[in-house]
Amino acid sequence: MAERILGGPDRIRGARFAWTVRKRPSRYLALTAACLMALGAVAGCSSSSSSTSSGSSNNSSGSAATPLKIGALVDLSGACSGTGPPILDGMKIAAEQLNGTSGVTIGGKKYEIQISDADTQSANVPAVAAAQQLINSDGVKVILGPTCSAFLTQGIAPVAQKANVIYIDNGPLPGLADPATAIATAKQYPDVWLDSPRTAAAAAGYAEGAPAYFPNAKRVFILDDPGGDTVASGMATYLESLGDTVKVEVYPFNTTDFTPYLTKVEAFKPSLLLYGATEVESLAILKQAVTLNAAPAYYTVNGSCCQDPVSNAIGKPITAPWAGLAFPFSMQFPTSAKVLSIKAALTSMGGLGPEDSFAVVGYDQVSLIIQAMQRAGTADDVAAIDKAFATGSFTLIEGGSGITFDAGHAPSKSSQDICEVLTGKVTCKNFVYPPSNFHGDQLTG
Repeated sequence: MAERILGGPDRIRGARFAWTVRKRPSRYLALTAACLMALGAVAGCSSSSSSTSSGSSNNSSGSAATPLKIGALVDLSGACSGTGPPILDGMKIAAEQLNGTSGVTIGGKKYEIQISDADTQSANVPAVAAAQQLINSDGVKVILGPTCSAFLTQGIAPVAQKANVIYIDNGPLPGLADPATAIATAKQYPDVWLDSPRTAAAAAGYAEGAPAYFPNAKRVFILDDPGGDTVASGMATYLESLGDTVKVEVYPFNTTDFTPYLTKVEAFKPSLLLYGATEVESLAILKQAVTLNAAPAYYTVNGSCCQDPVSNAIGKPITAPWAGLAFPFSMQFPTSAKVLSIKAALTSMGGLGPEDSFAVVGYDQVSLIIQAMQRAGTADDVAAIDKAFATGSFTLIEGGSGITFDAGHAPSKSSQDICEVLTGKVTCKNFVYPPSNFHGDQLTG
């Protein structure tokens, strides 16, 4: 059994979320300036939301394609703003690629995907107001949800359900770690779907790189903040099932001196230190751990790949073996042609940032709803689209082909890059999760 020392409030972290704040003013200030120059002539330039369409609005016969408005509820400010801008970028890239030159075909009719975005401010009250605006003012048929879903969806899901609007959430709803609760929640909100496997399955996927890159590491110490309690527990459960001895300890938010915790790491004598944290905390943990020689190998699930062990931690590549996730894919070291195309598009939009791998999340969300509509043969019949989700299989960047949804409205699988760094050389591989040897968290109903 794992020794678990869990402190602080129990907050479920979104399935692919790292608490990282990042501002990217160049793209968005430029857009605001353009709107001001146009003296408000463009309706999508309001301070609270904006609307973007990409590609041609004419179909092959020359007639105008019907607008298909998709709401993007994204974290553009506040605690979760590191991931919001790249997710929105990914949605816009998907719209442009799917629209092509003549629009996307659904039920024999041509549509032009238009993305209307609104800022959640990383808080529940403004997120609910933003969702209501997207529905009532922008007239969206679908809302694609934010990264901070652990607390935001408590308000957004009822709003979307009441309006009979499809809502695709970016992470596990509260309580969905429990199969019975997941099924009950899905029945309560039939129009709400998740785009990532539920917490236990995702946690197993996060830990999947440990046995893959460190097969002989059988004593694992896990450090995480209170936002990762549930994830850390899930990772420990998975590693225990493989025969590992695991100890979990949670430190308070905003910790800067990890010496007391690393002293416990040294006493445990692990073969691997696994840590999941914000980008800033992750870097501090690695720097202090390497200085103390706290463990022979390191593995992070904070999603920031891969500069920490290459140069940031101690100013030069660390000599200890290291591996880490790229949530969900590494833009620095693309492992697929599609990710490479997204990287090229992001570069043309203003350059890459440290969290730009999240663009894949936004791209997949748009792709997922369009596939469901095409399978249903309609962009308007919500019940038919819900049935398409429940009975069909889908192909996404994350997870590949053959993705189905369980009775809790969560996908059967996803995927992410996990990268290894050895003396400065980075090698990334794509891992589908949950792992094939994961047997928990099964749903029926």
